[in-house]
Amino acid sequence: MKLALEAFIRLIYPANCGICRRFLTLRENTLCSDCRETLTALRFSYEAMNTVFRSGDLNSGWFLYPYKSPVKDLLTGLKFLKKRHLTNAFNDDIGDIMTLIRSENRYDWIVPIPLDRGRKLERHFNQAELIARRARKSLNLPLRSCLKKKHSTMRQSTFSKEERIWNIRNSFKVARADSIQGKSILLVDDIYTTGATASEAARTLKECGASRIDIFAVARTQTELRKQVN
Repeated sequence: MKLALEAFIRLIYPANCGICRRFLTLRENTLCSDCRETLTALRFSYEAMNTVFRSGDLNSGWFLYPYKSPVKDLLTGLKFLKKRHLTNAFNDDIGDIMTLIRSENRYDWIVPIPLDRGRKLERHFNQAELIARRARKSLNLPLRSCLKKKHSTMRQSTFSKEERIWNIRNSFKVARADSIQGKSILLVDDIYTTGATASEAARTLKECGASRIDIFAVARTQTELRKQVN
């Protein structure tokens, strides 16, 4: 019955692959089988998924893929074309890395990196929150939107690393700061580039008494990460 209903829906609203735009079969979801294999092959090895930071307020980072096509194309479609269903392309791989994370660390909360109010109204959703909801299913942890954006900032992508640090400085606040005391938190975002946003979020949370802050992002830029850990 479910397959018949899906066939009827696909007849009226054909589904396309989120990468190559090919029509999907009934057994395919979001991506065709070929693009699914391409995405899975791009995934970091288990050893490369985790990075320990040697300085700053972030303790470690967890990452699925390098930030390049087709991951870059999927995240661009998600953020700027408002195709929120594209988060489904990452579901299986997020489930796998969350199993690894659960075996390595214990967290109290999952906290998505917030958007400012204007950007969220423009986009109608926060992509980090969509990803955090999927992570929550595997970790079985509370998702807390305790981190807030105090004011809007210029888009980080327009700045150098040093400019990004100053652009994001003091832009976060914590709701009910007393509840953060002693908490181990997994921050969630879509992309980790210079780390300025995640580091500022971690600094804000640790000032409120959080004991450990790690970051999970779907993708990372490898050059910047090497600079931070070497």
